[in-house]
Amino acid sequence: MEIHGGPNEAVWERFAPELQLWVDHGFALFAVNYRGSVGFGRAFQEQILGNPGHWEQEDIVAGRNWLIQQGIARQDAILITGWSYGGYLTLLALGKFPDLWVGGMAGYAIADYATLHDEVAEGLELTWLFGGTPQEKPEQYRISSPITSRSRLRCSSTRAATTAAARLSKWSTMSLAYGSWANKSRSPGLRQDMGR
Repeated sequence: MEIHGGPNEAVWERFAPELQLWVDHGFALFAVNYRGSVGFGRAFQEQILGNPGHWEQEDIVAGRNWLIQQGIARQDAILITGWSYGGYLTLLALGKFPDLWVGGMAGYAIADYATLHDEVAEGLELTWLFGGTPQEKPEQYRISSPITSRSRLRCSSTRAATTAAARLSKWSTMSLAYGSWANKSRSPGLRQDMGR
């Protein structure tokens, strides 16, 4: 399953070499436009505000279950992947529902939104997504951050999982800032970061 970034983006029918690579190697590919995606109405897009991760996970899990019910995928062979906000949702899915995935890959993923808020440059905070700061909404920041579920991650080594989760938070915070700059610099005029 490919989880798009954003959340203010969507997957459209287009040629995508990075996705075609999976198909060329014999994988079925499913890309879900979860609640929060653009192009499906304002209510659909804004439903995630104040509770990031919740509705998106519901849609991702529903998509996974549909693939199994349709006989497209085996339940023991589904991989989840995404970049940026899609990477965040990938980490969240791996932590909240570890038994649903054979594995996952996340790029430029945010693991800890409270740390992100405290360490990014002013203007990159995502208070619009949460409806407040970590001080105003501590429980929401906690449940919406993948690092909260790190103990549920399955890894070949407990030490590797713990070390990876501990390093991930700080790395993700830094990579968001660099990733946003890099995305904008590669595509002038096209806003690909997570701001509004």
